[in-house]
Amino acid sequence: MLAPNGKISNLSNEQWRIVRSVEFKKNFGDWEIVARVEAIWNLSPVEIEIRNHSKENLFKIFKMLPEVKKDDETIVFFRSAFKKTYKENGLFAVLVPQLNIVLEKSVFLFSSPDSLAGIIRPDGTIHKPHPNIIEYRNYIGKAKVGECIYFVNFTVAKQKEQCGTHSFFVTNIALYEPYRFVATDNYSDESDRKWFPLEENTSASICAKSVFNRKVDTKLLDFFDMAKENSEKVKGKVDCNGEPLPQYITRN
Repeated sequence: MLAPNGKISNLSNEQWRIVRSVEFKKNFGDWEIVARVEAIWNLSPVEIEIRNHSKENLFKIFKMLPEVKKDDETIVFFRSAFKKTYKENGLFAVLVPQLNIVLEKSVFLFSSPDSLAGIIRPDGTIHKPHPNIIEYRNYIGKAKVGECIYFVNFTVAKQKEQCGTHSFFVTNIALYEPYRFVATDNYSDESDRKWFPLEENTSASICAKSVFNRKVDTKLLDFFDMAKENSEKVKGKVDCNGEPLPQYITRN
């Protein structure tokens, strides 16, 4: 059995199953969310080769992107996703030729049901229900363009017949530095303390306005907020792999 960091788990098969149950995480804290945050920050960014393409050529490249295997699912690149996100301040256009590689190396963030039906958009139109969509899955990848590193949030629609990209959101990783908080007391092994504490009275939104003057990915911020809360709950109770220590498993 493997731990979230890809190493052999220190837990027995039964313990491994127990700590991943909803009941255990409700009492202990969602240690898997904390582990995902570490995986996100430790991702190696995909180096992006910058080339100038017309919108027409990029669309042709996008249509030819190979499918990606993630979590026992085959993800295809839906054409509609390109049309929704081409305007991503030029960043999306730069990433398109290697978008499949960024997705391959991405980390699973969370899944959610299709809950937008009936919501009124800013332009006054209304979101229609999508009975064929089972859930939306979000994956976070990293890409390096020049000297800057970006988070790429892939929203994938899991449908009854297939999985495909719904939308993308590209933002500068520096906007989220205040959330790079891995509580340094989380791990019992001193060598595994990799992140630095969250600075007081600092938020990613303030950073966005003062440094980059652009919006941040609210889905990612919400996830980081959840991880911060759970990090406090599991502090000192997980091993060097990020999994709960055996002595705490019998107590839940």
